[in-house]
Formats: sequence, structure tokens, C-alpha cells
Amino acid sequence: MEFSSSQYWEERYKADGNSGSGSYGRLSTFKIEFLNAFISEHRIESMLDLGCGDGNQIRDLVDVRYVGVDVSETIVKKCEALYGTDSSWSFYVYDNDVWQSQKYALSLSLDVIFHLVEDSVFDQYMHDLFDHATQFVIVYASNYDRNMPFVHVRHRKYMLWCEENLDGWSLKSIILNPFPYESDESSESVSDFYVFEKCADPGFTYQNPAHLLTVKQKEVDVLRGILDRKDARYDAMVVQYRETVADLYEQINTINEQQNKKIQDARDTINRNNDANNKKLREAYDVINRNNAEIKKLKSASYTKK
Repeated sequence: MEFSSSQYWEERYKADGNSGSGSYGRLSTFKIEFLNAFISEHRIESMLDLGCGDGNQIRDLVDVRYVGVDVSETIVKKCEALYGTDSSWSFYVYDNDVWQSQKYALSLSLDVIFHLVEDSVFDQYMHDLFDHATQFVIVYASNYDRNMPFVHVRHRKYMLWCEENLDGWSLKSIILNPFPYESDESSESVSDFYVFEKCADPGFTYQNPAHLLTVKQKEVDVLRGILDRKDARYDAMVVQYRETVADLYEQINTINEQQNKKIQDARDTINRNNDANNKKLREAYDVINRNNAEIKKLKSASYTKK
């Protein structure tokens, strides 16, 4: 039978399971502290939590109009029971039209993307995440490709999807999780925060090499920062990050080479056009000079006859 991520989570929550270790303890504290500071700094009035789970990690969320969405009807009902007394908070099952008809200043994805095992589900989710945001999108997830032995986990380099599909969004910042995964799943995580901002320039697109280059360089800067740390907690990730940095540098070099080729092609075209124009100009001067010579001869002949 083909795996269904929505069915997996519905059955898990029906069996009284929770959203996982990332929604509890110091990982949850780190996430909510970052989110509260971000919401306050940017004066966020409304937010969409796409894949809200059991709601534990948003218990201490600051005052904001909050909409939580999940594929599990069971967990949505539990969240409604927990937070239903707050009129500024509401919860919906994913296929509900109410939340889909609205826009939000901030769209949020916390430890969700690597649970979207099916390609079609992942693609639709990413479109929904960005299409419903007007100012910011915050993603907290892993960002590398790796299949796992667990049926409900598939790590994805989702930035590749962003580069291929996003227009009008730029990568604002990357905030590292201070508890990177090494061996303890209960208190360490593979995820980091990626913050995207709606561009003032509607023409911003990852298809533009110059725009893509700025994103790649931000990723390199962050990863170089990790490699420069003398912290044993990061040792298990160093090899992977070095490979990622090398790959990013290769992509940057490719982009630069493509840009330089376009510049050279443009220069060559200009030079060819200049050569052609200069040739035409010389030909025009030759015609003028010949005409002037003929005129001079005619005038000279006229004077001789007189």
C-alpha cells in the first residue's frame, strides 16, 4: 500500500501520539523565543501555522491573530479544545476553504517539510505556504536530501524548490539552531530557521542569476560560520556542510561564468554592430565624397565654358 503522510499523522494522533520531540523541551523554547521576538520586531498582526500539530510549541506565543492548520482532524479538534477560548486563535483541517480564502502577514512551517514524503504533497504545501503570505515566510526544517529508515521522514533540499518556483521572495536570513543533531533525538534537531521576505521589487526572481547569486552567498556565509566554530556539537555535521559549501561555491562559479558569458556576448554584439555601423558610415562618407567630387567637376566645367 502506498504511504500517505496525512493518514500516518491522523492515526498517530488518534492513538494519542504527539507532534514529536521538536515540539517540546529546549527545542520548543528556542523556537517560540525566536518567533515571539520576530513577531514583535516586525509588528506581525496575523500568522498562518501550516502544520500546527498538537499546538504545544505555540503555548507561549505572543498576542497575534493565529490560524493553525493540520491534515489531522483529530489534532485540530484537540487544539480547538485547548485554545478555543481565545477568539483570536482558530484551527482548521487542511482542506478547509476558510483559511485558504485568507492572506496572512506571516506563514510558518515548523518541522513539517521533512514529513512531506510524497512529492505532490510537498509541492502543494510549498505553494500554499508562500501563496498565503503577504510579508514573511519562516521555515524551520532540514535543508538537504536524504531518505530515512522511517516511513514518515524524508529530508529535502527545499531551497532548490524555492529557486525553481519562487518569484518576488528573497532569503532574508538564516538562524542556526543552537542544538544541532548529533545523537540525541529528544533534545537535538536537524532544523534551522530560514526567513523569507516579500520583495519590494516585484521583479525579484531566482531565475535572475544576480538574484540567485545573493541567495547562494547567504547560504555559504552561514555554513562557513558553522565550519569556523570550535564546538564539538557540530563535528557530526562538518563533513556534510563542507560538501554543501563546495557545492554552493561551484554553483556560484557557474552563475558567475554564465553572467560573464552574457556580458561578453553583449559586448561582442555591440562590437559587431559598431563595426557594421562604422562600415555603413564609411560607405556613406565615400558616397558623399564622390558626389562632392562630381559636383566640383560640374562646377569646373561650367566655369570653363564661360
